[in-house]
Amino acid sequence: AVVGCGGWSQGWHLPNLSNRSDSSIVALVDPNDQPGTGGCVPSLCESMAALSEKYDARRYANLDDLLADRKMLALDGVLCAAPHGVHSAVGTAVLKAGLHLLMEKPMTTDVEEARALLELARLRPNQAFIIN
Repeated sequence: AVVGCGGWSQGWHLPNLSNRSDSSIVALVDPNDQPGTGGCVPSLCESMAALSEKYDARRYANLDDLLADRKMLALDGVLCAAPHGVHSAVGTAVLKAGLHLLMEKPMTTDVEEARALLELARLRPNQAFIIN
């Protein structure tokens, strides 16, 4: 699943993930119907409805609903490309749900949050926690 579907995800993550034979995009999470409107390339961003159809992925407006469906989706990991200020909350929820996590940089916007997230990851040696 990809959390945060603005310009960076649409221009890089989604196209590259969709071209890999060893990955599948099963879900997209963004609270905005038109992601990227606060970013630098809003005119280039597709709507969530268009992205969901393009990548044949379920659409979610929030992380909690995605995590509630994780078994049904056979979800094993999340790529977080959400706004930096929510990285800590997303990362914490994803790791606590038992999923692998690829976190776009910065890891968090606060040093103490980063330390807490790192400690949480260390307690889960069978889960990947990767900072891009």
